[in-house]
Amino acid sequence: MKQVKAYLLGEDIPSRAVFLYGVLREIKNHITPTNKEIFFYEVPIKEEKKASNRAFENYKDAIDEIITYLNIRTGKRYSSTAKANIELIKPRLLEYSVNDFKRLIDNKCNAWLDNPKMVTYLRPETLFSKKHFESYLNETSPEQVEDDLFNELDSYTNGDA
Repeated sequence: MKQVKAYLLGEDIPSRAVFLYGVLREIKNHITPTNKEIFFYEVPIKEEKKASNRAFENYKDAIDEIITYLNIRTGKRYSSTAKANIELIKPRLLEYSVNDFKRLIDNKCNAWLDNPKMVTYLRPETLFSKKHFESYLNETSPEQVEDDLFNELDSYTNGDA
Protein backbone atom coordinates (compact mmCIF):
# COMPACT_ATOMS: atom_id res chain seq x y z
CA MET A 1 0.00 0.00 0.00
CA LYS A 2 1.25 3.43 -0.90
CA GLN A 3 1.49 5.86 2.00
CA VAL A 4 0.78 9.55 1.42
CA LYS A 5 1.68 12.07 4.12
CA ALA A 6 -0.75 14.88 4.96
CA TYR A 7 -1.16 17.34 7.80
CA LEU A 8 -4.26 18.08 9.79
CA LEU A 9 -5.15 21.25 11.63
CA GLY A 10 -7.54 21.22 14.55
CA GLU A 11 -9.00 18.33 16.51
CA ASP A 12 -7.90 14.71 16.37
CA ILE A 13 -10.11 12.56 14.16
CA PRO A 14 -10.74 8.84 14.46
CA SER A 15 -10.10 6.41 11.61
CA ARG A 16 -12.43 6.91 8.65
CA ALA A 17 -12.72 6.06 4.98
CA VAL A 18 -13.05 8.71 2.28
CA PHE A 19 -13.21 8.70 -1.52
CA LEU A 20 -10.75 10.94 -3.34
CA TYR A 21 -10.46 10.89 -7.12
CA GLY A 22 -12.10 7.47 -7.44
CA VAL A 23 -9.79 5.77 -4.94
CA LEU A 24 -10.88 4.70 -1.49
CA ARG A 25 -8.48 6.16 1.03
CA GLU A 26 -8.50 5.15 4.65
CA ILE A 27 -7.41 7.76 7.18
CA LYS A 28 -5.66 6.32 10.21
CA ASN A 29 -5.12 8.38 13.32
CA HIS A 30 -1.31 8.74 13.47
CA ILE A 31 -1.25 12.18 15.04
CA THR A 32 1.84 13.28 16.93
CA PRO A 33 1.59 16.01 19.56
CA THR A 34 3.85 18.41 17.64
CA ASN A 35 2.76 18.47 14.03
CA LYS A 36 -0.55 16.57 13.95
CA GLU A 37 0.58 14.34 11.13
CA ILE A 38 -1.75 11.78 9.56
CA PHE A 39 -1.26 9.32 6.74
CA PHE A 40 -3.58 8.29 3.92
CA TYR A 41 -3.41 4.67 2.79
CA GLU A 42 -4.61 3.96 -0.72
CA VAL A 43 -6.88 0.94 -1.04
CA PRO A 44 -7.76 -0.35 -4.52
CA ILE A 45 -11.39 0.01 -5.56
CA LYS A 46 -11.57 -3.74 -6.28
CA GLU A 47 -11.52 -4.36 -2.52
CA GLU A 48 -14.48 -2.03 -2.10
CA LYS A 49 -16.46 -3.96 -4.75
CA LYS A 50 -15.77 -7.21 -2.89
CA ALA A 51 -17.16 -5.62 0.27
CA SER A 52 -20.24 -4.53 -1.68
CA ASN A 53 -20.76 -8.11 -2.89
CA ARG A 54 -20.52 -9.39 0.70
CA ALA A 55 -23.20 -6.87 1.72
CA PHE A 56 -25.43 -8.19 -1.07
CA GLU A 57 -25.02 -11.76 0.20
CA ASN A 58 -26.38 -10.63 3.58
CA TYR A 59 -29.54 -9.36 1.87
CA LYS A 60 -29.88 -12.24 -0.58
CA ASP A 61 -31.77 -14.55 1.82
CA ALA A 62 -34.15 -11.78 2.89
CA ILE A 63 -34.87 -10.76 -0.71
CA ASP A 64 -35.43 -14.40 -1.66
CA GLU A 65 -37.86 -14.88 1.25
CA ILE A 66 -39.81 -11.73 0.32
CA ILE A 67 -40.10 -12.57 -3.38
CA THR A 68 -41.01 -16.20 -2.61
CA TYR A 69 -43.77 -15.00 -0.27
CA LEU A 70 -45.08 -12.61 -2.94
CA ASN A 71 -45.06 -15.43 -5.51
CA ILE A 72 -46.97 -17.76 -3.18
CA ARG A 73 -49.61 -15.13 -2.37
CA THR A 74 -50.09 -13.95 -5.97
CA GLY A 75 -49.41 -17.14 -7.93
CA LYS A 76 -46.74 -15.32 -9.97
CA ARG A 77 -43.10 -16.19 -10.67
CA TYR A 78 -41.01 -13.10 -9.92
CA SER A 79 -37.25 -13.61 -9.68
CA SER A 80 -35.39 -12.83 -6.46
CA THR A 81 -32.18 -12.37 -8.47
CA ALA A 82 -33.57 -9.81 -10.94
CA LYS A 83 -31.62 -6.58 -10.63
CA ALA A 84 -34.80 -4.46 -10.66
CA ASN A 85 -36.26 -6.40 -7.71
CA ILE A 86 -33.03 -6.22 -5.73
CA GLU A 87 -32.80 -2.45 -6.30
CA LEU A 88 -36.36 -2.02 -5.02
CA ILE A 89 -36.13 -4.24 -1.95
CA LYS A 90 -32.60 -3.71 -0.66
CA PRO A 91 -33.03 -0.02 0.33
CA ARG A 92 -36.29 -0.82 2.14
CA LEU A 93 -34.51 -3.57 4.12
CA LEU A 94 -32.39 -0.87 5.75
CA GLU A 95 -35.54 0.46 7.44
CA TYR A 96 -38.01 -2.41 7.51
CA SER A 97 -38.02 -6.10 8.46
CA VAL A 98 -38.95 -9.10 6.33
CA ASN A 99 -42.15 -9.37 8.39
CA ASP A 100 -43.02 -5.80 7.40
CA PHE A 101 -42.72 -6.81 3.74
CA LYS A 102 -44.96 -9.81 4.36
CA ARG A 103 -47.54 -7.63 6.13
CA LEU A 104 -47.51 -5.21 3.18
CA ILE A 105 -47.98 -8.11 0.74
CA ASP A 106 -50.87 -9.43 2.86
CA ASN A 107 -52.48 -5.97 3.02
CA LYS A 108 -52.40 -5.47 -0.72
CA CYS A 109 -53.35 -9.08 -1.58
CA ASN A 110 -56.39 -8.82 0.68
CA ALA A 111 -57.37 -5.57 -1.03
CA TRP A 112 -56.47 -6.31 -4.67
CA LEU A 113 -56.37 -10.06 -5.29
CA ASP A 114 -60.09 -10.35 -6.07
CA ASN A 115 -60.19 -7.12 -8.08
CA PRO A 116 -59.44 -7.80 -11.79
CA LYS A 117 -58.47 -4.16 -12.35
CA MET A 118 -56.02 -3.98 -9.42
CA VAL A 119 -54.55 -7.50 -9.41
CA THR A 120 -52.05 -6.46 -12.10
CA TYR A 121 -50.49 -4.05 -9.59
CA LEU A 122 -49.50 -6.87 -7.23
CA ARG A 123 -45.92 -6.69 -8.47
CA PRO A 124 -42.58 -5.67 -6.92
CA GLU A 125 -42.31 -2.31 -8.71
CA THR A 126 -45.65 -1.18 -7.29
CA LEU A 127 -45.52 -2.75 -3.83
CA PHE A 128 -41.91 -2.02 -2.90
CA SER A 129 -41.42 1.42 -4.46
CA LYS A 130 -40.13 4.15 -2.17
CA LYS A 131 -43.19 6.25 -3.01
CA HIS A 132 -45.80 3.70 -1.87
CA PHE A 133 -44.10 1.38 0.62
CA GLU A 134 -44.87 3.27 3.85
CA SER A 135 -48.53 3.90 3.05
CA TYR A 136 -49.14 0.34 1.82
CA LEU A 137 -47.49 -1.07 4.94
CA ASN A 138 -49.63 1.01 7.29
CA GLU A 139 -52.95 0.31 5.60
CA THR A 140 -55.34 -1.59 7.78
CA SER A 141 -57.13 -4.40 6.02
CA PRO A 142 -60.84 -5.00 6.76
CA GLU A 143 -59.87 -8.34 8.35
CA GLN A 144 -57.53 -6.55 10.77
CA VAL A 145 -60.23 -4.06 11.77
CA GLU A 146 -62.68 -6.92 12.35
CA ASP A 147 -60.13 -8.87 14.43
CA ASP A 148 -59.33 -5.77 16.50
CA LEU A 149 -63.03 -5.16 17.18
CA PHE A 150 -63.58 -8.77 18.24
CA ASN A 151 -60.51 -8.68 20.50
CA GLU A 152 -61.69 -5.42 22.07
CA LEU A 153 -65.20 -6.81 22.58
CA ASP A 154 -63.77 -10.04 24.02
CA SER A 155 -61.57 -8.17 26.52
CA TYR A 156 -64.55 -5.99 27.51
CA THR A 157 -66.84 -8.97 28.15
CA ASN A 158 -64.11 -10.75 30.14
CA GLY A 159 -63.68 -7.73 32.37
CA ASP A 160 -60.14 -6.91 31.19
CA ALA A 161 -61.04 -3.36 30.10
